[in-house]
Amino acid sequence: MSPEILAQVDPSAFWSCVVHYKVFVKTLRDLRCESELIDKWLALEGGIKESRQDIVNIWGTFIIPDENGNWQIQNDQQHEAISLKNAQAAIVTVMAKVRALDGSANSLGIDILDY
Repeated sequence: MSPEILAQVDPSAFWSCVVHYKVFVKTLRDLRCESELIDKWLALEGGIKESRQDIVNIWGTFIIPDENGNWQIQNDQQHEAISLKNAQAAIVTVMAKVRALDGSANSLGIDILDY
C-alpha cells in the first residue's frame, strides 16, 4: 500500500512504518513488491531523516530501533518511557517547526519551557 493511502486508511500503521522505516523498506524489497511502491516509500527517506535530526537538535535524543528493528526494550516500563519520550520529542519539534515557519522563532533551538 502506498504511503498516501496507508496514511489515510490507517494513520497508526503509517506512523509505525515511518518509525520502522529501514526494516519496512527492506521487507518490501524482500517480498519483491513493485518497484513503483518501493519508490514511493523511498521518497520519504529524506524527510524522515530531516525530522529525526530536527528532533535530536531540539530535544537532544530520539530513540529508534536498530537496523534489525530491535528496540532493546527489556520490560513494559522501559517501553512506556521510550514511547513517552519520543512522543514528547515529536510534539515539541512540530511546535518548534510551526513557530519557525510562521516567523515567531528565528531558529529551531528553542527551550522546552516555551511550551
